[in-house]
Amino acid sequence: MIDQAAAQGRPSVYIYNDYRKFLLEIFEFTKLTNSTMSYRAFSLRAGFKSPNYLKMVINGSRNLTPPSIRKVVKIFNLSEKEAQHFEKLVQFNQAKDPETKKDAAKEIIKTRSFQKFNPLTHAEFEYCSKWYYVAIREMANLAEFKEDPDWICRRLEPKILPSEAKRALEHLERLRMLERNPEGRLCPTDRVITTSDDIVRSVIIDYHKQFIELGRDSIERFSKEKREIGALTIAIPKAKIDAFRKIVHEAQTKMLSESNINAENADEIYQFNVQFFPLNKRR
Repeated sequence: MIDQAAAQGRPSVYIYNDYRKFLLEIFEFTKLTNSTMSYRAFSLRAGFKSPNYLKMVINGSRNLTPPSIRKVVKIFNLSEKEAQHFEKLVQFNQAKDPETKKDAAKEIIKTRSFQKFNPLTHAEFEYCSKWYYVAIREMANLAEFKEDPDWICRRLEPKILPSEAKRALEHLERLRMLERNPEGRLCPTDRVITTSDDIVRSVIIDYHKQFIELGRDSIERFSKEKREIGALTIAIPKAKIDAFRKIVHEAQTKMLSESNINAENADEIYQFNVQFFPLNKRR
């Protein structure tokens, strides 16, 4: 079904992260192959009272409901798997809270057909969902680094499994976050993930939660000589919030700059977390 649709030029639901755009393009495609198709004809066939129901959904003034999803799926002749994916995409786009959006995104990314059309998006999701992917990438900067899952497991804290380390190395190479130099050694690249994809960006919440939890656990895991943890509660004018955020960004930039300057002598991997958030509701 997927291959046939692609061969005929029919839009595939698996390449979209916005179901409204998919509906627009499959509707336009259907009009090309069926001269009787129009917004009014669509409503009549689907059983919607409004002749412009689909148009309102496409422009965002109406949302789809479970019953209307089933009608849309039937009119556009989506397969069972396409219909399931479309339903998850609707949930993702219409979700009002981050957790629901994140759960829908995870289901979307698990779809094999989605992975086929979006291999990098799936790999980026893997990178953002496992804290040790980031740590292993940085660990490759160390002069003593060994491309050995057992060695990596012995050095990482907290511990992970050799199978997890092996999978991480494979994904980091696939994402071109690690590449081999002329001598065959795995080295970090300058490539960064900006999470521009809406689906990947929605799961970045877990990425930050993992490092916040690691920071919390570090209080007991490491002696105070090996870590620096502090907290500061302050009262500030609302008009100065952006100025304080800028200070936070500047601190991150300085930390990164210092680490780059000293990269050749690096022999430890450290995590730098920063949170700046309100403790009261705004008026």
